[in-house]
Parts: sequence; C-alpha cells; structure tokens
Amino acid sequence: AHFRSTRCPFSYSERGRTRNLYWGLIAKHYPRAERKEIKFQTEWVKSHIEDFRRWLDGRPFVFIAGNHDYARPCEILADNGISAVDITNSFYQFKDFLFYGIPYITYMAGEWNYERTGTEMSREVDIMYRKFLEYGFPDVLCAHSPLAGILDTFAGTSFGNHVLLNKMLYEWEKMPKYYLHGHVHSGGISNLNGMYVSNAATTSRLIEIQK
Repeated sequence: AHFRSTRCPFSYSERGRTRNLYWGLIAKHYPRAERKEIKFQTEWVKSHIEDFRRWLDGRPFVFIAGNHDYARPCEILADNGISAVDITNSFYQFKDFLFYGIPYITYMAGEWNYERTGTEMSREVDIMYRKFLEYGFPDVLCAHSPLAGILDTFAGTSFGNHVLLNKMLYEWEKMPKYYLHGHVHSGGISNLNGMYVSNAATTSRLIEIQK
C-alpha cells in the first residue's frame, strides 16, 4: 500500500501567516479570540473544497491536528463528498494497516494547542500506550511532533519529544514500523531501530507501507 505523507499545499498558515500567528498566540488565553480563529479556519476549509478535491484526487484524507489547528476539517470535507477521517487520539484501519494519531508537542510557552509539560506528556503517552495494548499496536504512528534528536531541529533549536522517544525505546514492548510527523519546518527521512521516520512538514512524500 502507498501512503502520501504531506502538508496541505494551500495551508491557511502560509496563506495568512502573520494573521494566523497572531490569533494562534492569543487564542489559548482569550476564548473570544479562539472562537474567531475557529471561525476563520472553518470558513477557509469551506472556501477551498474544490482545491482539496483536486489535490486528493479520490484518495482518503487522513488528518491529525497540530498546534496551529483550532478547527477540524474532516466533517466539512465529508459533508462535501470527500472521504476524510480525523485520527487525532484515535485509530484508523486502512486495508491491512492500523494507524494512530497523537497531536501533542513539547511545552514551549503555553500559547499553542496541544502543548504538554514533561509530566503531562508522560500521562498522555501512557494513555496512548494502554490503548495499544488493549486494541492493537499500530503499524503507523502519525504524530505532529518529531522525536527528540531525529529530524527535530530548526534554526539550531530542537523541538523533539523526549518523553515519547524514551518510552518508545525503554518501556514499550515493540515499536511502530513507521513514524510520520511534521511540526518542525524542515524535511527528511531517518531510521530508529528499524522504524522508518519521515518529516513531511514542508514537502510531500509517497511512502510504500509494508507489513
């Protein structure tokens, strides 16, 4: 099976970056601003339905929320006849492959969605892992954040998830076969103990997924 790991080529964060950054920074502290950002992102998705349709070309849209996301596009896309699934904190079975999505990022300043301190991140990762033990271990773990030390550096600063990396290496019974992420605006592929790692934050990458 082939899976395209990509950022949306017509993202609202690039279209109006200064405006999006401004609202993103204050939305966590002011509910009215957050509601305004949700409305902006929702209207943006509605105005780009045909762009999504052409871009996807019949393929399903698999979405995981990130720290800039305040609205969820999948319901809007589905209402317009586009196959779309939100896997934020949930499983998704595609043919023979099981996916799971984790949105959390390492705490920066408390100004973005899904920021977590070390203690909070540990709790979130443990909740996720208990789901794996109960329902099945995913072949593909889709995350917004990179793992610490792996494709996680921008302008000399590391933004990787130390908690997830350490638990994956030293506490989990096994690892996913694929780890797909974004967040850090660079790109590349790597490997961690046989696990394929891809950062597609600024690119589009066609990955052949194998059992």
